[in-house]
Amino acid sequence: MHTDEEVLRVSAEGEGQSEVPVRRVWPALSLVLALALGLRLGYVVTRADGLVWDDARHYDRIARNFLQGDGLMLDEHHRVERPPLYPLFLAGIYLIDHHLHVADDLLLARLAQVLIGGATVLLIWWTARRLFGHRSALCAALFAAVYPFFVYYTGVLLSETLAIFLLALATAALVETWEERALQYPVAAGAALGLLCLTRSSFLLLTPLLVVVWLLVKRPRKRALLESVLVSVIWVAVLVPWTARNYLVTHGRFVPGTLTAGWSLYEAAGPGADGGPRMERVEWSQQVWPRETSA
Repeated sequence: MHTDEEVLRVSAEGEGQSEVPVRRVWPALSLVLALALGLRLGYVVTRADGLVWDDARHYDRIARNFLQGDGLMLDEHHRVERPPLYPLFLAGIYLIDHHLHVADDLLLARLAQVLIGGATVLLIWWTARRLFGHRSALCAALFAAVYPFFVYYTGVLLSETLAIFLLALATAALVETWEERALQYPVAAGAALGLLCLTRSSFLLLTPLLVVVWLLVKRPRKRALLESVLVSVIWVAVLVPWTARNYLVTHGRFVPGTLTAGWSLYEAAGPGADGGPRMERVEWSQQVWPRETSA
């Protein structure tokens, strides 16, 4: 029977293990979580409707094409332009709204992202608690709760909110893998890293680099090898269906991510690059960068 005197073991900064009463941990964390959800919910319900960015319009269009049976593509000429997970997430939300009619489908997607943002704050707290202790964990959670870009991305139909959550989940699983011997943690880490790549293809090189570092620094080496193999196998297994699909639609090309690396490189380093998003300001042809009016 747990009582108010039950304690939660946490790492104290620089002092090994210490014990902090649960009744001191959860009230503070609850306030931080309430702040995170309140900020995001307030922003989502008061922001203007519509899809501001071309990226958001692309994700929305792919999701609707998928629900109509046309597959995960923008159009016949752009079949591998976006990773699949975020459009599938939107398609699931749209399908729920179609059957339940609980809200406007775009608003419902943003509300779902509010919950994902709150879960991200909890994951950041959990990871920081394991690494640095209770006080540092609360500071990290508070920073994540109020960080302006985390709040902003909650209200737009872009993949950042989902990607940040998956990155936080992978990090938490890797920390647990380092601390514990249970094999479910490297499995979870591999799955989260795979899903992260299916959300943002720019993370494709992260897992190979992590595995190399893991093998170099983790001891004992046999255990490190087993964990690395588990992470890698699960990561590859998650990517295989999308890679196989791309092989078919591109007639034999190996594409584990997307075909938009050139777009991103030009945006970041081409003439007029200023360090910020500028795809809408580049005079692309419709064949290269499909443009659509705001929803």
